[in-house]
Amino acid sequence: MHIRFRRSIPGALLALLLVMTALFRAGALAQDAPSQIGPITPPASACTVGARTAEELVALFANATPTDPMPDSTTATITIGKPADAASAQQVTTLIHQAVACLNAGDFGRFFALLTDHAIVTIFPWIAEELATEESAAQALAPSPPPSDFLTTILGIGSIAQLPDGSISAVLVQLDPNAGDQPTALLLTAVEQDGVWFIDNAIDFDASE
Repeated sequence: MHIRFRRSIPGALLALLLVMTALFRAGALAQDAPSQIGPITPPASACTVGARTAEELVALFANATPTDPMPDSTTATITIGKPADAASAQQVTTLIHQAVACLNAGDFGRFFALLTDHAIVTIFPWIAEELATEESAAQALAPSPPPSDFLTTILGIGSIAQLPDGSISAVLVQLDPNAGDQPTALLLTAVEQDGVWFIDNAIDFDASE
C-alpha cells in the first residue's frame, strides 16, 4: 500500500514553494537537527513510535461523521505565521523525519500514530476500506518496506512558522519515486497534544497539473 495525500493544488505554486524553501533551507536545516545539509533518506530504523492498531483505526472511522473526509481541491487557504521558536521547530522537524522514516519502513500503523485523529479521517478516508475485514486490515498494517529504489528522500524542510492558533506549519520538499521523478512539496501543519507533536493537516502541491 502506498500513501498519497488526497488534496492538491496546481503545480504553479510548487515553484514558489521550492524557491521559498531554498531561501530558508540553510538556516532551517542548521536549526532543525537531525536534518543535515543535502538530501537525506530517513531509514526505516528511525520509525520507532508505537503503532496504532487496526481496532483503533476501525473505531476511529466508525465514529467519524459523513462530513469529516475532505474532498480533493484545486485551491487552499494558507495562513502565514511568525517564525517558530527553535524548540518547536526542532520537534516538528523530528516529527517529519520520523513520519517519512515510517513510510520508508512501509509501516502504516506507526505512520498513523504520528497523525491526529482529524488528519487520518480527513486526509485518508479511503483507509476505512482497507480496514473493512480482519484479513485486509492485517495486510494493510503489516510492515512492508518498499525496495530501496522507492524510498522517499527529504530534500528540504523550511518556512517553519507558528500560526495564530499555536499550531506549527512547515514546508517539506521531497523526492518520492512512487509519485514520479520530480520533487513534490507538502505544506504540513502540526499540533501539540499533551506535550507530543502530531501532524494534523497536509496539502500536496501537485506538480502534474
